[in-house]
Amino acid sequence: MNYKKLGNTDLNVSTICLGTMTWGEQNTELEAFEQMNYAIDNGVNFWDTAELYSVPPKKNTYGLTEEIIGNWFVKSKKRDQIILASKVAGPSRNYLRDGENSFAGKNLESAINNSLKRLKTDYIDLYQLHWPERNVNNFGRLGYIHKESEWNQFEDVLGDLKKYIDSGKIRYVGLSNETPWGVMNFMQLSKDKNLPRMMSIQNPYSLLNRSYEVGLAEVSIREQIGCLSYSPLASGYLSGKYRNGAMPKGSRIERDYEFWGRYRKPQSNNAVEEYYKISKKFELDMSQMSIKFCEIQDFMTSVIIGATTMEHKFDEAYGYLFGLASDYSNPTDYDNNTVDGVKDVLLAKYTAKVDGAQEQGIYDEIFTAFKRGRQAIIDGNDHCLDTEINIIRNAISRVVVYKAVSYLRDAAIDKEEGDMANYFHALSEGHGFILSLLYTYAPSGYPYYTEDDVNGMLDELMEGHGYWDRTPEELRAMADQIESDTGIMQ
Repeated sequence: MNYKKLGNTDLNVSTICLGTMTWGEQNTELEAFEQMNYAIDNGVNFWDTAELYSVPPKKNTYGLTEEIIGNWFVKSKKRDQIILASKVAGPSRNYLRDGENSFAGKNLESAINNSLKRLKTDYIDLYQLHWPERNVNNFGRLGYIHKESEWNQFEDVLGDLKKYIDSGKIRYVGLSNETPWGVMNFMQLSKDKNLPRMMSIQNPYSLLNRSYEVGLAEVSIREQIGCLSYSPLASGYLSGKYRNGAMPKGSRIERDYEFWGRYRKPQSNNAVEEYYKISKKFELDMSQMSIKFCEIQDFMTSVIIGATTMEHKFDEAYGYLFGLASDYSNPTDYDNNTVDGVKDVLLAKYTAKVDGAQEQGIYDEIFTAFKRGRQAIIDGNDHCLDTEINIIRNAISRVVVYKAVSYLRDAAIDKEEGDMANYFHALSEGHGFILSLLYTYAPSGYPYYTEDDVNGMLDELMEGHGYWDRTPEELRAMADQIESDTGIMQ
């Protein structure tokens, strides 16, 4: 994971930020917990939320996302590991503080205190103004209409925010959906009046919306106020899942078609097709390509990504199995798969060996199931995805059983022949595969072994002087027992 300074602060934030707006609407608390655990385990220390979330905003889901995050903080006890950003909503929703919400006075006090209560924390690292109180062209609108007597209370807002920085309730402040004129007004006042300095600008930026480059990019670089880009995938259009009019069931667009209309334009569809061609030409994942484009910009601090499914786990499982295979159609060529001169064979090596010795076609069975499963994710076909996952799980379980048994039998032969070097090698490999039996499943969906079962076999291997004391008869008996337990015969 890469990290950058947030503005001119001492905070190093991950250049990928975990977005949370679907939690409580498209995602359950359990799914949100899964995403948070995954994020922190992979170095994502920067999370973004808002009092308004879940999205699309509704009175009955207002504040629910913050509550979910707060519950995770309590359960995980990892609040101190997270740089947390939230937002106060500007005027527009009449159910927020009786429709009198603003960035000043009692309204601001209420917003901050209620967010802290929901988040179950006593401070927010970055507190952002969700959208300006004045009329601006945010959320994809064009045609600016100027009102001469309109709101111009920048200094008042900064003064009120300072109170909460001084009290420790918020550490730093930022902007969202702002214009160059608005940003520079805030920046100038912070210099002239010794008021809090804005540290970030959270605006849309993607391959389908590069308006940030027109004026705000220069501001970001010169003033050290980096962009936090939201919608880097243009509400999912840059993932490719809506190509050719597709509308995956349960997707954001399918659920709330009218709300997400800002990218639903003929020129957008044409652009998506061209980007899709580029991704295929260079063998790139379209989503990853689009996010990386945002991340590498000089004005970018962090790219906010969100997920409604944990599809990345499916992709990672593929990577853990196949590594960097040079030729997927030739699984036996695993010796040529290297990364910086180091072999990258992973489980594909053992699957290929099983394919050649115990069960012809198992390698292709797994590979094909991964391809069909990835397509099912794109199509939003949960039933098909579950089917392919079960195929993969069952096939990999058979690979583990085959290798556990074959290494035990090889070790028995080596011991009888007095080939102690190969004996210890084979039994060490077998030991590892026996440990892996804990994660194998029968076609019924139930595990073949409990933890106690597996620990019993491992204790048997290590009894007395361990490997030195094991006899060929003991090893063959263990192999026979595994075959009997699983019904998977060599």
